Amino acid sequence: KENNIENKLIKEEDETPKIIKPRFTRELKALSYYAGICLISMENDITKIEPKTYEEAIQRPDKDKWLEAINLEFKHMEEHGVWTPVLIADKPKNKRLIGSKWVLKIKENGIYRARLVGQGYTQIPGLDFTDSHSPVINDITLRILLILWILNNWDAEQIDVETAFLNGELEEEIYMRTPKGMNLPIGYCLLLNKSIYGLVQASRQWWKRFINFLLKIGFEKCAKDPCLLKKKMENNICFIAIYVDDCALFGDQKLIKQTIIEIQEEFTIKLLGNLHHYVGCNIMKNENSIIISQDNIIDDIKEEFDIPTERVHQTPATPNQILLRTEYEEEQLNKNLHKVYRSGTGKLLYLTKHSRPDICNAVRELSQHIDKPNQAHLKALYRVMNYVLQTKTRNLLLKPEWNDDDKFELLAYTDSDYAGDKNDRKSITGYIIFLNKAPIAWKSKKQNTVALSSTEAEFYALTEATTTLLYIYDILTFMEIEVKLPMKLFIDNTGAIFLANNWSTTNRTKHMDVKYYFVRELIEEGKIEVTFVRTDDNIADIYTKNLSKEKYEKHATNICGKNEDIN
Repeated sequence: KENNIENKLIKEEDETPKIIKPRFTRELKALSYYAGICLISMENDITKIEPKTYEEAIQRPDKDKWLEAINLEFKHMEEHGVWTPVLIADKPKNKRLIGSKWVLKIKENGIYRARLVGQGYTQIPGLDFTDSHSPVINDITLRILLILWILNNWDAEQIDVETAFLNGELEEEIYMRTPKGMNLPIGYCLLLNKSIYGLVQASRQWWKRFINFLLKIGFEKCAKDPCLLKKKMENNICFIAIYVDDCALFGDQKLIKQTIIEIQEEFTIKLLGNLHHYVGCNIMKNENSIIISQDNIIDDIKEEFDIPTERVHQTPATPNQILLRTEYEEEQLNKNLHKVYRSGTGKLLYLTKHSRPDICNAVRELSQHIDKPNQAHLKALYRVMNYVLQTKTRNLLLKPEWNDDDKFELLAYTDSDYAGDKNDRKSITGYIIFLNKAPIAWKSKKQNTVALSSTEAEFYALTEATTTLLYIYDILTFMEIEVKLPMKLFIDNTGAIFLANNWSTTNRTKHMDVKYYFVRELIEEGKIEVTFVRTDDNIADIYTKNLSKEKYEKHATNICGKNEDIN
């Protein structure tokens, strides 16, 4: 029997078994059957284990606390008018009943939290929901706001809307079975008036409800980023960034305070003070700079993965190494290691999105093989993780500078690695964009089509960076920020520069007409200017290939700042 509950019981010196927190209910049941002796220590440890079902919660020594949390959730539902009890016989025949479950958590501060969640996986598309997409603030937009926070000496505060999804108005008729713990006569079900957590459209309905409210109190929505809104009153301005139920407000203190009061009158919110932790990032503001870090993700990597740290790596990936696809099924990782690979790559992707742009190319390679990884891919994953752990103090530093003419300046560096992917001979695009010398956008991506020459590959990369530049330009225009024109793009390929600046069509470029005319038109309008830069000085080189220690450190320092931990 000890073999059946491996890693769940650890015997101390006095042979008294100690319960380790089980992951699934079936494991808890297995423990309870273990010779009865498990129950001796179970009463002391059970309160540290989160129950998985309502039945478990009401059979525990701390059931009173769980019942209190469940009743509080019911109270919130009633206050928001979430449902109306109806007879099942009165329900339309074409409507099915969806189920629900309790998600029971013990917070770090010891508070018991119960959340009633609808079983959205039973909803029928076209009948129970239509659209489900819900936008969130773009990470580029957020970094622009952070830079303006520094340069304009604004205030920045954050709020959290409590039980946000319960405020969303449903557009479809949805019927739900009576939740466990609710006193309702037999034969009744619940007609949902508002969305609840777990419904497919819950996030979308909340977003629509909140956006409509902000528009009603005088905010204007950005066409390029629907989660960015602004409000002007006299000489004051306020911007609000929305990430589901977390909101960050930037601008003049007077208008921020007024906006918070107006939101409080409509929703129940939690005031979180000055902006310090948003979208999973720690944000530390100094006098003239901001440091964005994700120590919690790095700590999770250290705790979750058994990463050997004896060897010191100077780069996240082996220089000039290219990961090849898995050819044979027997080479693939087993199910457990495959899960490790997917989880680890996901965490690294989140790091590259917000605070570690220097490891972008290495993580791009890992993500390409996420369906069929092998031992070589797993080894590469561990190397990137090892490097991240060794360079934990390297974070994203935003240190913008004012220009002499008080206009904001956008600079972009673009590069490509021609036929860089040895699996399908597609090229790699890389670029990074700076706003007043602070990095705000970057990308490492395999191109969608095979380029026939290095000039073509570079031109595709140039086009990709140009589209992002235009997005940033439109965001800044919405913010009423004057941008210095033309915006400069630096590239290390003279052929691509010649194509961009001259009307010329040859047999090698005639198939590139759409991208060609797009870039050429912007140059003629004076919006962009393509300029040559030496390969050694092209910062985007770090996003197209695995560089040597010297080149990597040079470009990483220009992006993130100096890291004292690298020897």
